[in-house]
Amino acid sequence: MANVFAITREDVIALGKHPEIPTRFPDGNWGTGFGAYVASLDVLHKLHCLNGVRKMTFAGCGEKKFLKKTHRTLWSIHLRHCIDVLAQDIVCHADANVLTYIWMDTQEHLFVDYSISRNGRNFDDTLSWKEEHKVDMDEFVKMEKSVGVRQVPAEDEYYAMYGSEGSDLFPGGVGYVPTKAEI
Repeated sequence: MANVFAITREDVIALGKHPEIPTRFPDGNWGTGFGAYVASLDVLHKLHCLNGVRKMTFAGCGEKKFLKKTHRTLWSIHLRHCIDVLAQDIVCHADANVLTYIWMDTQEHLFVDYSISRNGRNFDDTLSWKEEHKVDMDEFVKMEKSVGVRQVPAEDEYYAMYGSEGSDLFPGGVGYVPTKAEI
């Protein structure tokens, strides 16, 4: 994910995460300080997800990117994740803006007036902050997984599609137990 920046151990703990699981920057010329963790803004992830749902919704309506058949299942897993993330965000933030109803010409029944005044953060300020704090992405993409680093398993659907090839957690499939959905 682009636009990565550094956070501290205290930041990780404040996010409710165990500090041994998130990835740290290797010590060096990152300008992040010793032991800094890799982070990015969730709002950019949500916009990425919304764009994926948009592409799925309007496929065939000018969207030129075509998915190879082999990637369609992985794409559907990805989109399911995206829809879940967006739904969680909507429910967690539970916007309490009030909608009124109007009589609209051509409509027989009351119609919702969706034109409401919304107040929120200044998105330009958020993007400016991100720009000021991001690390060098050319260096970031060169990061390699360290030997012995703590890893988390992929989604079950990923293992169902691709097996355990390339897995450090389940080499040759040893130790992997499929969920009931896969059986």
